[in-house]
Amino acid sequence: LIEALACGVPVVGSHSGNIPALLAELGGGVTFPERDPQALAAALRPLIQQPAEARALGQVGRAGVLGTYAVTAVAERLYQAVISVTR
Repeated sequence: LIEALACGVPVVGSHSGNIPALLAELGGGVTFPERDPQALAAALRPLIQQPAEARALGQVGRAGVLGTYAVTAVAERLYQAVISVTR
């Protein structure tokens, strides 16, 4: 999911595991109940019918990934953690 979001692709994920929490944290996607093909179709339909909104959703996800998982963001968190234990 993170790789797709980093590419600016809106993600459609099931309510399984950490998927809902990750999409809530980063944005850029929608979820549907696992094993519910009608719900999956309902989640996909607006992305297909409204490509501009789908692109915007993808950009939200990309920004979320860059702010959380990009090398610079991870390095900054590591730096802050090291500083906090050395003071």
